[in-house]
Parts: sequence; C-alpha cells; structure tokens
Amino acid sequence: MPDVQTTAVLQLSKVVSPAVWQAFQEWQKSGGHESFSFWILLRPSTGIISTKHENARIVDLRLAARRNGAEETLHSFDLYHPGVSYIPYRGTIHVDILKPDHISSALRPSTLGDTTIRNLKEAWIAKDAPPPASRFAGYGMFTEWRLTLEPDQLNKSLNEVVLQIAYRYTPAQADATSEAGESFILRPVGTDLTIEGSTLNALGGQKQLQDKLLRWRSSRETNIPPLSFAAEIEGHQ
Repeated sequence: MPDVQTTAVLQLSKVVSPAVWQAFQEWQKSGGHESFSFWILLRPSTGIISTKHENARIVDLRLAARRNGAEETLHSFDLYHPGVSYIPYRGTIHVDILKPDHISSALRPSTLGDTTIRNLKEAWIAKDAPPPASRFAGYGMFTEWRLTLEPDQLNKSLNEVVLQIAYRYTPAQADATSEAGESFILRPVGTDLTIEGSTLNALGGQKQLQDKLLRWRSSRETNIPPLSFAAEIEGHQ
C-alpha cells in the first residue's frame, strides 16, 4: 500500500556548494536591488529518502527562513520546478515530464507535524479528496529546482533557508496488485534514453523538443535535463 512520509529538514547551505552559499552571503551584504537565484539539484543518490521508498511523489512542500535560530515565513521568493524529474522505481531510474510550475508562498516546516502528515495520508486515500496541499503535488522531488529570493529585509538578513517535503511512495518490492489504479506514468532512463507515451506526444509531437531530450543519453541520475528544456515545453502548452 502507498504511504506518506517526510524528508528531513534540508538546510540550503548544505545542499548547494560552498561557493554558491558564499556568493549568496555577498549578495546579502550588497546594496543592490537585483534578486538572487539558487539552482538546487536534488538527486536520488543524496539519500534524502529511503531507498525502499519507490515512485516517490511530492504531497506537500514546506519552505522557510531561519534567522538567529528562529524559523520565519518567507514572502519574497519564487520556487520553480522545471516539470522534469527522476523517479526511482523497481531498481531503475525513470524520467517524468510534467508542466513546469512554481510557488511564491509556503508554510514553514515546523508546521508539518504528525497530525498534518496523517491528514495528508488520508487525503490520498479518500474518494472525495480535498484540493492538493501543494501545486507540486504529484511531481518528483529529484530535479534541479530554482529558488529566487528578492532583496527584502528578511532575505538580506536570514542565516539559512530550510526545506522539507512530504511525499507519497510505494514500498519497494510491493506486490504489483497493490498498485492497481496507479496514475503516474513512468518512463525508464537507460544508457539509450527512449520516450514511450511521453508528454511530448501530447504536446503535438514537437520533434525539436523530443530531440533535445534524447540528447541526455546517460544512465547517470545526475544528468537531469536543464530548466531551459522545461521552459521550451512550457511555451508549447
């Protein structure tokens, strides 16, 4: 049976490279009015979820600032998902392509308690489920996220950005009959990447887009198509 779990609270300073975090701190000290963008690559190999949790999909996502040890709500930001993500499933990495999306508001990780998790789990099971808790519901978490911070007072003085994801998963080696009605399409990623039943076909078979995706012919799960590819897909919706 599918279940719902959460990642640990991820600290952005430990996810991005030291050079990127240093550049961010220099931006904080500057008097400029330009925004700052992080490119956050989450990979299956980073171990943020159990290897026994397969076909993991976002149910809810929480994001906040930490300043002087206290968690504060972020306001002036944009978190973008390119729509392209990698999904570990039955010993294989699969690629999934959905429409790119973004959020500019989020609840804090500290509000993601046991009661909330239980309610999220029940929402997946209920026949008359409430609206998704997040615009990213159903998306894969393993992708290259973009977080853009505007130069407001909090963003210029925060010490850390924290992220936590509640996700729905299927236990590894689960009997196939327990996944009846599974609505997520999985496409294997191998040494020679192929697309079967791809979202690209639904976009009218944009050959140039399909050709671009096929250039990523690698079995390495770090090789995630860039945001520029997802932006082109979005332009053909």
